[in-house]
Parts: sequence; structure tokens; C-alpha cells
Amino acid sequence: MSSISVVEISPTQYMFDYVQLEKWGIKLSDLPEDSIIVNEPYSLYKENIILIWGVIVTIIALAAIVITLQVNIIRRKKAEEALRESEERYALAQRVANIGSWDWDIRTGEIYWSESIESLFGFGRGEFGETYEAFLECVHSEDRQYVIDSVNACREDGKEYNIEHRIVWPDGTVRSVSEMGGVFRDENGKAIRMLGMVVDITERKRTEEALRKAHEELEAKVEERTKELREKTEKLERMNKLFIDRELKMKELKEEIEKMKKKM
Repeated sequence: MSSISVVEISPTQYMFDYVQLEKWGIKLSDLPEDSIIVNEPYSLYKENIILIWGVIVTIIALAAIVITLQVNIIRRKKAEEALRESEERYALAQRVANIGSWDWDIRTGEIYWSESIESLFGFGRGEFGETYEAFLECVHSEDRQYVIDSVNACREDGKEYNIEHRIVWPDGTVRSVSEMGGVFRDENGKAIRMLGMVVDITERKRTEEALRKAHEELEAKVEERTKELREKTEKLERMNKLFIDRELKMKELKEEIEKMKKKM
């Protein structure tokens, strides 16, 4: 160490020559703390250490952001795929069950129809008008006022919307449907939205009508048979009465003959 140029700056701080340190193989880490090194070669890292570490930290942060965004994108895509599959299953279930759903924005008059509801009303995809008025045009003319009154009662009075009515397809076919729905209101209690479901009940109505007719026919036959039995019963009663009357007369006649015989 005696051959190395050392300058004492203060009692606790020394200055060393880098060339001499290299010559004697002395590491910088072996020097006292706060030592000053002179003639040290230029170091890009040391000169820009703050900038370099700033860049490294920035790159790491950006990489973390990119990874986070990629994870979020993957999750969103999975969520969108799950939602799409759920919607497809829901649409399939509606088609199989012959059920449709609708969402009516009362403020704008626009109505969203599920895919299956269009076929329930005899329309192809995208052919059904997206307004309340378009819906009313599909309702049978004899049932239209009933439907309007039921909708208004639900909107204005909060009554249950659960009705059955007829609809007319574009080709003139008459079908029967059952509707159920409810109203959403704003903070002032004003109806702003109405959701509902439609079920095709045409086959059920046909079955009910066939049963009704069969019941009426059965009642008519029972009434006819009852009438026949009543008439026959009345006839038998008359005949029985005639028979009894004849028997009484015969008895009276015999008694008269016996009396006459005694007098003789």
C-alpha cells in the first residue's frame, strides 16, 4: 500500500489512484467507505446508472401492463364466449319449448324480440317490426283491445300481466299465445320498461276446444238418453196405472157378480 498514491482528504476520507489499484490487484470493495477514486476509466453504466435503472423499471412495468392486458383480454374473450354459448343455449331452449321473450322500452316505443319470437308470429328473421304498434298489428282484431287494456292496466295500475289471446300470421293463419310480463319503473314510479315472455298455446287451445265439443256432445247424448228413459218410464207408469185400474174394475165386477149370485 505504500507504493500506491493515497491522498488523505479528511481524517475519514481517502483518495486512491485507480491505475495503481489495478496494478496491485486491489479491489474497490476492499477500500474504506466513502473513498474517492481518481483516474477511473469511463463507465457508461456508472455515468447513467439512474437512467439505465429507470429504463429497466419502465420496461418491467410496461411488460407487467402488457401481460395484465393480455390476461384481461383472454378473460374477456372467455367471458364473451361463455356468454355467446349461454345465449345460444337459451335461444335453442326457447325454440324447443316454443317460447319467445321481448323487452319493450316504453320511452322510445322500441321492442327487442328474441330470435324465436319472430317464428312464433310467423315472420322470418329480421322481418318483425321492432315497435309496440307492430306487435299490436299482429294481434287478432277481436282481441286487440283486450291486449291494450291489459298492458295499460299493468303499466298504470301495476296489475299482473298474464293473458291469452290470438294472433294472425302474415299468411292469415290464426294462432293462440299466452303472455306474461312485468314493468320496471324509475325513481318516480313511472313505467319505463316492460319485459315479458310469449308461449305458443295453439295446440293446447285446440285440445281444449276438442274436449269442450266432446263434452257438449256427451252431455247432449246423456240428455237425449235421459229424455228417452224418462219417456219410457212415463209410458210404463201409464201402462201400469191402466193395468191397476183394470184389475180394480175386474175385482169390482167379480164382487158385483158374487152379490148377484147371493141374491138369487
